[in-house]
Amino acid sequence: MIVEMVAGHQSCSDREATGTLLYLDMVIMMTVEGKVRTEPQFAKLFSEAGFASYTITPVCGLRVLIELYP
Repeated sequence: MIVEMVAGHQSCSDREATGTLLYLDMVIMMTVEGKVRTEPQFAKLFSEAGFASYTITPVCGLRVLIELYP
């Protein structure tokens, strides 16, 4: 189980949420050289790690719960 932000997911569909997500993406890139991933990027990452499937459930604001299945 992963609690994360997913760029472009319906959990952040309004303009204000998208702006916040983009701001956080820039902060993450500047501080820890990371990034906020899109769902297709997560899907590729999970597949390469050996997981067969996943589900994404919005939980709180921009955050989603990602459940991975072997």
